[in-house]
Amino acid sequence: MKDERGKMVTEEKGNEQKLLEKESVDVLAKELVEFAKKEFPEAADRFSMSDALLELFWQKKGIEDRYGLPPKMRLKLERVEAKAEKIIEELEESSFRVPEWFKKESVDHIVSEILKLANENNIADYISRGYSSPWLFIERYWASRGFNRVILYNDLALKEKLGEIELLAREGLEKKMEAIRIRKEKEFIEKMVPAIEEWLEDRCEAKVTRAHIDLYLLEKGMTIPRFRRGSNLKDVLYLAVKTGYR
Repeated sequence: MKDERGKMVTEEKGNEQKLLEKESVDVLAKELVEFAKKEFPEAADRFSMSDALLELFWQKKGIEDRYGLPPKMRLKLERVEAKAEKIIEELEESSFRVPEWFKKESVDHIVSEILKLANENNIADYISRGYSSPWLFIERYWASRGFNRVILYNDLALKEKLGEIELLAREGLEKKMEAIRIRKEKEFIEKMVPAIEEWLEDRCEAKVTRAHIDLYLLEKGMTIPRFRRGSNLKDVLYLAVKTGYR
């Protein structure tokens, strides 16, 4: 029985090695790189091809003892590993290379793409969470294209291009954000005024004071949102109610 099991294992390994012989060096190298990324995701493209990693990869390919292979197969394994290391080196180099799209695309085009990313819904959500700086949208755009601005440290012309893009994008984003803030304030006032007027009428108030606004907010458990810096929305609300009441 033992002999039969041993024979089956030997046949399985022989079949796996035959399959391995059929696979090209390029295909196996790419598989090895992907396997290494999966096993060491925290190291991204900077992992090293350790002996343990290589041993684990070949075991999954049915190779328990590479030194027991015929010389031709051992040579193929070495070629696969060398090819994989070259792929990794190229990945590392490309991460520090300025992408061609950044060189070729115009400043206006990139700025317009950043402004598209910051659509009205995104900006409204951003403002509702209390953010005020437009930089998040610029950073999100760079991240979406895998661009690291640090790589421009030694290229003055491209650094100037980057500065111009970010300046124009920031100005455009600030205009869009300000318009949405103003609209949000208007919507808030239009919603609150009739509700407060009805509350005042129920209380039979002859006139409205600032204290009434505070009391209404306290009773309703509400706070005044802050859409814009320097904007006193409570005063605006008070004046709007005062103007329209009775």
